[in-house]
Amino acid sequence: MVNRIRQGSLLLSAFFAVTVMGLDTDTYFPESKGNLTKITWAHAVNNASYLNETLQNATINMIEADVVLGTVGKDKTVIPIMAHPPDITSDLSLETFLELVNTSNIVNNTKHGIKLDFKSTDAFLNSTAFIKKYENESFPIWLNADILEGPNTNATPVNDTQFFAAAKDFKTATLSVGWTTGYNETNNTGSYSDDQISNMLNSIKTNNVSDLSFTFPVRAVYAANSTANLTTLLEGVSGSTLTIWSGEDDKVNVTNLRSLLEKVKLGKTYIDVPEALLNEIHLDTISSASLSSLSWVTMGVMLLFTFIFRL
Repeated sequence: MVNRIRQGSLLLSAFFAVTVMGLDTDTYFPESKGNLTKITWAHAVNNASYLNETLQNATINMIEADVVLGTVGKDKTVIPIMAHPPDITSDLSLETFLELVNTSNIVNNTKHGIKLDFKSTDAFLNSTAFIKKYENESFPIWLNADILEGPNTNATPVNDTQFFAAAKDFKTATLSVGWTTGYNETNNTGSYSDDQISNMLNSIKTNNVSDLSFTFPVRAVYAANSTANLTTLLEGVSGSTLTIWSGEDDKVNVTNLRSLLEKVKLGKTYIDVPEALLNEIHLDTISSASLSSLSWVTMGVMLLFTFIFRL
């Protein structure tokens, strides 16, 4: 009986280890638990004044910023900086960005997570040492990169093998990995194809990173036409979520997008789209239908006792 209890305890620990994986953001922002669309965003926070403004805004949860290799001020040393291509200069380095966010969260008792969008393989590889210093801090860190070629583009993605090789060291970060995309208003009926989904699943498996936390950023205009394939993607990566984003001028099929949200549920979907599109979606009429943390605890306890007392 003692051995059975010990085995059951180990099973329960494993259950919670899997369950907690990928919940960093909604644990840090408990108001979003069961409905990830409640997470709010600030975009392209790539200069010092905008970062300072954002850190003082308690209504913002996640700070998205772009990382490239470039220079700060008159210093000609090439380092990771906060900027969006084609810019290669900034008044804010990645190192300073991280310091300011961490200090604000501690000293000012604010709560901000970060999503770092790496625009090249070299930008990511040269940033890991700076990010590693903050891996054990309490705020969510997302590492974002387009690692595969996607709909309507031939843009060069970040190298998936190199990205995952370095990302393996970040056990508490969320890996936000997606596809490069292009957009043409006359050709807006594309989708995430079978091959593109298969390539993502194969990349995660081949690089042995299935145990990490994943969200998949998908462009709304194509995600709206990809419900079946995106469902397959989520089913293929335990604990994963979608992050739906959109270009300002993208012509999105809102009816199809709502169908995707109704299928996947709001408890598995972050929404980061322009306000006009957000208003069209009417999130308040879509069920979150996500298990609460209490439900997971209940399931875990039931699993333990079933294991101990089964015949």
